[in-house]
Amino acid sequence: MRKTLFEYTPKFTSEQLHAKLPPREKETLNKFYDYMLISASEGRAKENIRECLRLREVVGVDWSKITLEDLRYFLLELKKSSFADLFKNKIKAFVQKFLKWKFKDWSERFDDFEDVKFNSDAERKKPIIPETLLTEEEIEKMIEAEKSLFWKTFLKVQYSGGLRTLETRSLDWSKITFNDDDFSTIKVSSKKNVNATPKEREIPLGKGATYFLLELKKQQKSLGISSKWVFPSPRDPTKHISKAVNSWFRKLSKKVIGREEVNYSLRHKKATELKSLIKKNQMSLDNATDFMGHSEKMFNKTYSHMDKKDIVKIMQEQIYGFKPISEAKKHKLEIKVDKLKKNIEVLQKNLQTISGNHDSQINVLMEGMDKLLGNLKFKDGKYSVEKNTKEFLQYLENKK
Repeated sequence: MRKTLFEYTPKFTSEQLHAKLPPREKETLNKFYDYMLISASEGRAKENIRECLRLREVVGVDWSKITLEDLRYFLLELKKSSFADLFKNKIKAFVQKFLKWKFKDWSERFDDFEDVKFNSDAERKKPIIPETLLTEEEIEKMIEAEKSLFWKTFLKVQYSGGLRTLETRSLDWSKITFNDDDFSTIKVSSKKNVNATPKEREIPLGKGATYFLLELKKQQKSLGISSKWVFPSPRDPTKHISKAVNSWFRKLSKKVIGREEVNYSLRHKKATELKSLIKKNQMSLDNATDFMGHSEKMFNKTYSHMDKKDIVKIMQEQIYGFKPISEAKKHKLEIKVDKLKKNIEVLQKNLQTISGNHDSQINVLMEGMDKLLGNLKFKDGKYSVEKNTKEFLQYLENKK
């Protein structure tokens, strides 16, 4: 019997659906899982299995009996759902992959999947825009408000490393190197590439994230927690923390900054910071894409959250070289120049008291002093003292 599309919850899980499958269908699912592992990570393969189970539960028939009409019913239910367009695209792709694997006659059976339409303009249910992008101040408030060292560390590490949530959840202690300069380096493996092959990248973490990692390591040792995972599951330390992190982050952000955010927004915040450095010519695009684990195309497409006003400001500084000097620095420079002028004036008065056969030389020297003093100007945030001094010496040389 067909059912309406549903969402998985802690009380209604894919594990429960799998448990009630007949042995023959469990075997089918296990074979498909092994097939998926040829080109996908374990995490992605498990995601696909979850959608296969969702498909079967909604259409209400054995996989071997699924028809075009069943597929159309599922697609209609999916269309009516409140899922984000990006998630709908993912579900369609998983279902299509499974049916193509299951049925050798898929082209004829499902009409070349003509009904499976992907939304090329799909966005998240709640798109990340400059106005709602997490600020550094908001992130620090969340870290301060969180009482658990475990979660403080999770938040700091994900933000500092610009990590995907799964990359943070599955962080391995053996992949972390603590350096003598209070920084650390982590190795992260991902299959987010065209060939779906493991690709490892090294990411430097700042002193703040490194401090929290060391403190967490000490805490786990004192509590007798032995696990390869930096963030082990509280129920089973042999496994890393589950997707429960998503619920924790939403609740924390709602409590501290007044709106629900997702963990992935930390990665977007870091990427936006890197993009700003690129536009300021303070970081290369190659280093930014290596840090984030993205191709240049995907980096530019995915992380475009800079405010237009900030972009214009950066362009102004780069094109016209305009960078306002601070009032404090300007004041210090003015004091230095005043002292320099007074020293020159004292020197001029002393020279005027000298008499004898050196009058012509003194006149030349005083003319040079006047030239130096008169041309001492403030420009581009600094005084061109050195240049004028060279002009003064050259002037004296020419008068010999």
